[in-house]
Amino acid sequence: ERASAGAPHADNVSAALFGGLTCVAGPVFSWHIPEYVAFALAVPRLELTTKAMRRVVPKIWPRAVHTRETARAVATAFMLVRGELARLDEVIGNSVVERRRSRLIPGYDAVIAAARHTGAPAVTISGSGPTMVAIVDSRRTDPGPVAEAMARAFQHDAKAIVACGGSGARLEETR
Repeated sequence: ERASAGAPHADNVSAALFGGLTCVAGPVFSWHIPEYVAFALAVPRLELTTKAMRRVVPKIWPRAVHTRETARAVATAFMLVRGELARLDEVIGNSVVERRRSRLIPGYDAVIAAARHTGAPAVTISGSGPTMVAIVDSRRTDPGPVAEAMARAFQHDAKAIVACGGSGARLEETR
């Protein structure tokens, strides 16, 4: 984790090791995500460091904002674990943090539009960005074309990647 993100925190590596939805709260907790939940990612050739992305986010939040954003995170986790994606966009996108970070990602609005146009019920910034992720029900929508459309929509060259729920990371497709 220190090598990939610059800090010895297991939030990224735990998901790759355990699969599903992971939460590092001292110990690592991992919950299964249904196999049909797929993640279509567009990874632009654009360097935006976590440090730079953190600078646009206030260090202190009003209690009401903190409460709302925490509730959104819990609802997101619940919907992913249950595989209930139809209303996921109501809680996953347009957070206070996303609104601030999106300004630093050229093509953000076009990527969101491309994901929605190709059938993704939810799309957001992955981690601190600039990677974008759409979450789809692969029984209804092929995640490959979603990822490709998102990659084409970026204003920078981008890779399209598809990952599915399950146990641990595996690379399905890259371009």
